[in-house]
Amino acid sequence: MAAVSELRGYVDDSGHYRDPNHNVVAMACYLARLEKWRVFERRWREVLSDNKVPYLHMKEWWQKDNSIYSHIKGYASKEASFFSDLSDTIRQNVSMCAISYVRLPALKKISSKYCFELNPYSLALYGCLISLRQSYWDEDFQIIIDKVEKPYLKIDAAKAYAKSDVRHNIRPDKIPITPIEDSQSAKSVLPLQAADFMAWELRKNSEETLTWDVPESTKTVVQAARDYGRWATEFAQKNNREPRIRKSAWSLYKGTRVQGVMWDETTIAGAHVNLHPNGWGV
Repeated sequence: MAAVSELRGYVDDSGHYRDPNHNVVAMACYLARLEKWRVFERRWREVLSDNKVPYLHMKEWWQKDNSIYSHIKGYASKEASFFSDLSDTIRQNVSMCAISYVRLPALKKISSKYCFELNPYSLALYGCLISLRQSYWDEDFQIIIDKVEKPYLKIDAAKAYAKSDVRHNIRPDKIPITPIEDSQSAKSVLPLQAADFMAWELRKNSEETLTWDVPESTKTVVQAARDYGRWATEFAQKNNREPRIRKSAWSLYKGTRVQGVMWDETTIAGAHVNLHPNGWGV
């Protein structure tokens, strides 16, 4: 493991580019100081214990007939209390959440147009690095990621994207990024459960808004909100329902400062032309 830094981020992702049912790869990185992570872990264990749950894993939560959650699922008040307490634990102890998600159809389209190939996981991680460095310009921090296939290849690719970025001075060589130990898992590394919670909700929300692209001409939050309103109206007319807003996702977004990158067609093409005029470094 890398040398301990006072600030530590934990990263998890949701969605896989090889899964035909997934159109988005989403990633979340919760960052906090080590003393706050200790408080977080104590409180997270208490919430799990109070609800007689061994761990939180969102994929398992949504599996039918999962016995470890069966005494909570389907009971609205219990579900609400459980996730509210988990969200409060995050809100009270975490400094920020860097998020990044990649729309896979957009990446495929732009990659074909400009003849380059990027790893979706590494692109998402690079997006998180942009936000983390913008918020913590002159502080050291380290990042712990969950187990993934060939982790160091993905980490090296993300750092190459960051290093070849001509606009954001990310300084990736000064950001240690390591996977958890082979003997560990998200079941035992509690901050990864929080990151999994956010990454899952982010992917689900992102899948719902997959057809909304922020126009390149959009410069302000107000303009983006107006364009979203236009898109939402068209969505409702086409699908006979309003876009779903997940309450569990909203509680996470509003509870902690969230900053991130949406890798859609406009953003990926813009990054290729403006941030990586000399290539992506791989």
